[in-house]
Parts: sequence; structure tokens; C-alpha cells
Amino acid sequence: MTKHFYNKVTRDPIVVEDDAVIADFPDYAETQPEFVETADYLAKLDIMMRRMRNAELARTDHLMLSDMNPTQELIDYRQALRDAPADSGWPENPPDIRYKGDATNITRILDGDPF
Repeated sequence: MTKHFYNKVTRDPIVVEDDAVIADFPDYAETQPEFVETADYLAKLDIMMRRMRNAELARTDHLMLSDMNPTQELIDYRQALRDAPADSGWPENPPDIRYKGDATNITRILDGDPF
């Protein structure tokens, strides 16, 4: 039989034999430590969320060219993406931003078939 000990810093589990003694594993606890949101964690989460947002803006940049005739839904979507970091829940609980326009049309354009 086996049991788990949890790293006190990373919270990652290790599998040990049932007769293992926690005292032999000074960096581990018998129960999973509570998750604490540190400033470092929030800074890394902010970077990750901004990269995802920036990637989505870059993915839709070409749709904003004047000859693409961007819809108001697309304009609003991109504005919501730009405004997201100012939201009070950022980065832990970012606003729910979803494109509300015709996603199939965007897919066809991205595939190179605008018709």
C-alpha cells in the first residue's frame, strides 16, 4: 500500500510506502498545503494572461484592415481585450470576453477563403 506526501513549496505529491514516516521527508507534509497567492504568482499570472490577450489581438489584427470591413462585434471584442487588464478582477478573475460575432466567417477568412 502507498500514500502521498506533498511538497511544502510546490504542493507536488510524491508516492511513498505506507510505513514511511513524514519526519524522513523534511520538505514534505502529510496533507496538501493551502495555496497562497504570492506577489510572484500574481505577477507570473499577469504575464501569462497578457500574452494570451496579446496573441488574440495579433490573431485578429488583419481583420481590422479597412478592406476587411470589420464588424462592430469585432471592434467591441478587440476593445474588450484591450480593456481587460484594467478590470478589477485581473489577472485572477479576468472578465468573460467572448467574440459574439460570426466566428465561422473569421475562420473562413483565416483559412484564406473569404467567400
